[in-house]
Amino acid sequence: MRRKTLAYVVYPGISLLELVANRTLLGGMMAHGTLLKFQAGYDVVVGGGAETLPALANADLIEYVRRAGQHAEWVAATSTGSLLLAAAGLLEGRLATTHWAYTDRLAASGARPQPYRPAGWVKDGKFTTSAGVSGAIDMALALGAQLTNQTLAKFGQLMIEYDPHPPFGLLDWSSFDEMQTALAPLLSQHLTTQEPAHLRYTLR
Repeated sequence: MRRKTLAYVVYPGISLLELVANRTLLGGMMAHGTLLKFQAGYDVVVGGGAETLPALANADLIEYVRRAGQHAEWVAATSTGSLLLAAAGLLEGRLATTHWAYTDRLAASGARPQPYRPAGWVKDGKFTTSAGVSGAIDMALALGAQLTNQTLAKFGQLMIEYDPHPPFGLLDWSSFDEMQTALAPLLSQHLTTQEPAHLRYTLR
């Protein structure tokens, strides 16, 4: 199997959990080296995080993502990292997903948002996007299996002992609309604290 080079787009506020999880899984299955600056021929992973929204105002970062995405063999984004891909014009008209709280923003940038479940990730051409942190791990396993083989992906899952049993049970996505309505004030406050004023919008 040909070893590949993965370029991870890193910026202030990126979720270290998403970054490390994907580097551990994909890197262990198929990659050389460590974090690298973009060059033609790399594969690209764009992480999300609590401060992705301020990063959308960074023109240099958006241009970097655009160039990297255009030349990469494949591109993956975890959680709100897909907003950076969309801002760079790479998801125009494409199926994509992101963290559930930012679906409207993804649609506003020209992508075609897909539900967060049943799958935690969406693939369209060379672009794969995931919803949330757990979706990022699921995506890394699925993408790794696709690009290498299922045996290596299962081995990666075993090595990180990924077998989630959350203490409060699985999320009930059938009642998601009710949960979102109940949590709207808290979510609005959360978004306001992390977003530049000129990018703010009213949560519907």
